[in-house]
Amino acid sequence: MIAELFSGSTPLLVFFSPFVFLVYLGFYGFGALIIRETVARKRLNFASVLLFGAAYGVLEEGIVLKSWFDPNWMGATVVSGVLRVYGIGILQPLTNVVYHAVISIGAPILIVQSLSQSREPWVSKRWTMLASVLFVMSAIAIALTFNYTYKIASWQYLLCLVILGIFVALGWKGVRIPSGAKTYPPLGIWGFGTVFVILLFTTFYTLSYAHAKWFVIIPLAALLYVGYAAIFALMDWRKATWRHYFAAAAGIATGLLPLALSLARSRHGGYLNVLAEVIFIALLAIVYSRLD
Repeated sequence: MIAELFSGSTPLLVFFSPFVFLVYLGFYGFGALIIRETVARKRLNFASVLLFGAAYGVLEEGIVLKSWFDPNWMGATVVSGVLRVYGIGILQPLTNVVYHAVISIGAPILIVQSLSQSREPWVSKRWTMLASVLFVMSAIAIALTFNYTYKIASWQYLLCLVILGIFVALGWKGVRIPSGAKTYPPLGIWGFGTVFVILLFTTFYTLSYAHAKWFVIIPLAALLYVGYAAIFALMDWRKATWRHYFAAAAGIATGLLPLALSLARSRHGGYLNVLAEVIFIALLAIVYSRLD
């Protein structure tokens, strides 16, 4: 719901149609569950969640939807015209790998984990395997439904698989997150997340619409990513409460509201998505106020 419904990417009435809802449940929902269970069983930290989420982004966008390569694929229509190299819209992977790692995977996991207040596995290995089967089936269903007529070269598939493998290997190995000395208030972290999502779409999509050059967009994106990594590296996460983690995810979800508003102007029924997002933000605020 966070990645597709509250962002406005999928119209509300389409989202809740039986086929689309079940496929999204299998792909997004079970994808997040598999990643969360893997991280919990191996006692990895949140960096591994983001790395596995990046691998998920490669799978969805590079292999299933082919948005890295198809210049006519939805948002790729805009950003792929800025810089294409050997048939690859360079800005697409730079945008949507981070989008899926943070928004599709990271935020839902943090919200539910903050509510459960447990880092232990939620389901058995048998149920995780079943979720994996349903995840693969959903991925195939999406590949056959959306944009299946666009063909990409075998080397492009191989490129995606190599990048996916690198992210999985790094996530599986585990990455040490340094602990700083700062203690940000939870509402400050909420604000950081909101601004990050707004800046993410402004950097790639707004500037692409404005015909900015790639040598302007890419350095700004690098500054955004490195800057936020530095901000959160300064946080002393040993002192973090569940409110801090919940606020981080809630901020990411809140930052999607301007995107939903933007898409609503050009899409019939899009304001239903905006209404759903506003209600969700209100629910997040209520839950936050009741967290220990």
